[in-house]
Amino acid sequence: MLIESKRMETLNEKIKSFHSNLKEAGSSASSELYLGKTSISCSQVSNFQIAVKAGDHTIKMDEPIESAGDNTAATPVQLFLAAFAGCMEITWLEICTMHKLNVSKISINITSTMDRRFVLAGKAPISPRLISLLIIFRFETTEKLDTLKKYLKKVEQFCPVGASLHPDIEKIYKFEAM
Repeated sequence: MLIESKRMETLNEKIKSFHSNLKEAGSSASSELYLGKTSISCSQVSNFQIAVKAGDHTIKMDEPIESAGDNTAATPVQLFLAAFAGCMEITWLEICTMHKLNVSKISINITSTMDRRFVLAGKAPISPRLISLLIIFRFETTEKLDTLKKYLKKVEQFCPVGASLHPDIEKIYKFEAM
């Protein structure tokens, strides 16, 4: 099992409690009941080095040397992709565990493509965003990859980072067995 039973019990209790609260509130439920909020703060350390405070955690960001940074940490785009990959993997872990799929390990690799002409500032009407993502899911499993592919829509549905991506970003998915 990918996730310890006790942790899945805790998650299931949280989901049941949420459903119960919604049922209790009925149609008069305030939208506040549905909303979860996350706050972060960031501040400059030196040059392009940034310290981001997220709850009890500090995450560092920087730019590479060729972009006038000091290359002391990942870039914001790399951390954005890490957040997406992490969200997808956590969602896969939950789904594989809940559906008792015979998967012993999951890894995700993402390669992005970005049109960098946006740095021309006004000379090219290019938005500063990702164009495409190659997302490779690797599973250590005895399940058929076609079986796992059937769960991709659920993973997309329950990953809030992925659901927040601009709809014009092309997502190319590949499934591999380890």
